[in-house]
Amino acid sequence: MKRSLRWFLRTPGERRGPLMAMPWAAFVADLGFTLLGQPDAYWQGDYTAHREANPVGQWWLAWHPLAFAAAGLIYGLLMTGLIYAAARWLACWIAVAWTIAHLTGAMSWVPYISPDFNTHTLVHNAFAVWIAACLWLQLRFASRTQ
Repeated sequence: MKRSLRWFLRTPGERRGPLMAMPWAAFVADLGFTLLGQPDAYWQGDYTAHREANPVGQWWLAWHPLAFAAAGLIYGLLMTGLIYAAARWLACWIAVAWTIAHLTGAMSWVPYISPDFNTHTLVHNAFAVWIAACLWLQLRFASRTQ
């Protein structure tokens, strides 16, 4: 049993820590911006006054912000497990898709958090650079030989 567990932990997910940095950063930014973008009525206890495009996120936000955060953590850990268990090439593409999805989600909250147009432009450009950097780093990681 010990040998097979070591094999599972080492072989598929070998040296995948750097691959997880960008998806987790994008994911945490998306979750944080989602909570920051909620209206004042939401924070005064009216959890039906939430703002969220994702139906699953809507359900958790309607229940409680801590439930949303806990569900997000579970989702993040499941995605991490999937990336560690997948073949290297597939893991890289899953990480790229996860990163782009959550950077896009985080970008969508900018108008709610800061109504200043100059801030929108700056933040959107920063996110575009972040997406390009993520793609480059993750595809570079995928091209390395084991």
